[in-house]
Amino acid sequence: MIATSYNNKGLTDTLIITLAQSDVADQTFKRKGNITEIKRKDQVVGYNIFQVSELIDLSESGPVQLTADQVDRLNSAIQVAGFDGRLEADTSPKFVVGYVKECKPHEDSDHLSITQVEVDGGDVLQIVCGASNIAQDQTVVVAKPGAIMPDGMVIYPGELRGVESLGMICSARELGIESNQKKGILVLDDEYEVGQAFQF
Repeated sequence: MIATSYNNKGLTDTLIITLAQSDVADQTFKRKGNITEIKRKDQVVGYNIFQVSELIDLSESGPVQLTADQVDRLNSAIQVAGFDGRLEADTSPKFVVGYVKECKPHEDSDHLSITQVEVDGGDVLQIVCGASNIAQDQTVVVAKPGAIMPDGMVIYPGELRGVESLGMICSARELGIESNQKKGILVLDDEYEVGQAFQF
């Protein structure tokens, strides 16, 4: 799964599951009971599950991280409804403390940098960053693919000026938190451990 969010306000008791990035204009929809399957051509790109509280317990609106047991319950409901798709559980954190191992100028830009950032599990993500204060050897906050930002934007793998980018290095403003760093990405101090989930 790329991202999941629970909307119990505007869309009463609805779980929105995003499996792949797609444009609304390219999507087709099929509803069976309380489940709508969303496709782009022959690829399932998401599900909307209505009255989801009948299947699993979700306490707050907004981005949610589903447990393996919750995913199993949703898979059973999807199959009972007559759909063939299957969800895979992803319990890894989406906002993590990262370490900028390398930072080089983008050859096709006067303001972008190409970084190599260590995140959880020792993985290294290539992230293209436009912040003027980005530099090697910084500890930063990384939104990995599948993260849902406070403004609702979903972070997808992508490209910037022809270079693969697998996440976003975040500013305090983008995270919606107070900081005396007014511009650029949020640079963390030494109390943060690389790879830990970032709570905000």
